[in-house]
Amino acid sequence: MSKICFKKGIESLWKQLSKKRWNDVLFTTPFWKFIAKTPNGRSVITKDYEPLVKDVMLENYKKNIWEEKIFINIWAHIWRWLIEFVSVYWYHWIAFEPSKETFKYLRLNTILSDIEWETQLFNFWLSNVSWARNFKYIQEHDWHSHIISENEQSDDTISIQTKVFDELDLWINFDLVKLIMIDVEWHEYEVLQWMEKTLKRLHNIDIIVEVFDNDPNKEFVLTFMKTLWFSYKKITHADYIFCK
Repeated sequence: MSKICFKKGIESLWKQLSKKRWNDVLFTTPFWKFIAKTPNGRSVITKDYEPLVKDVMLENYKKNIWEEKIFINIWAHIWRWLIEFVSVYWYHWIAFEPSKETFKYLRLNTILSDIEWETQLFNFWLSNVSWARNFKYIQEHDWHSHIISENEQSDDTISIQTKVFDELDLWINFDLVKLIMIDVEWHEYEVLQWMEKTLKRLHNIDIIVEVFDNDPNKEFVLTFMKTLWFSYKKITHADYIFCK
């Protein structure tokens, strides 16, 4: 047996074992019920993930405590504390999650937490194009799933629908949008570029964007947001808060 065939056989066995090993687990708190399957999902539930980002979100709530408010979450995963945030702090939540498998759990968790009436969930990717693109779904680390880049080789991909944010009809009053969170694994610049019309019309808004220092589009993101009159500061090793 060649090394290539042996490697493919090991990878196939790993996928089969993974499917058997990762079972749905139900977690319950005073505020919500939550089902997770993957190691990432369980980690999100059992740990206080990204506390500095959560602090920024709480500051946004305090600024808008008496107002009706909307929170747009671009790439939602199955986030525990985002659901908690909606259920406890009364934001209307608009969430985008491209993976059908992850989306299934996201929808289920909003129902279990009794916030489905305060949410709009969309199962597609936001980008600068409106067609299907290749997406790598990494089961064991699903929040690192991502759009396939031009130079990337991968056999384990799925096709997902992408849409342009400024072309969506969300049927909302954008004056009520107080908080946006964008975490799309190095495609933040694509998303922001094609939100330009929306970003220009927003006021009294905080936007949390994940931008790593080694992201080749980092300076493009910062410059682009400055041209739209956003101030910004770095809040973690990979997250910025943009305010207007």
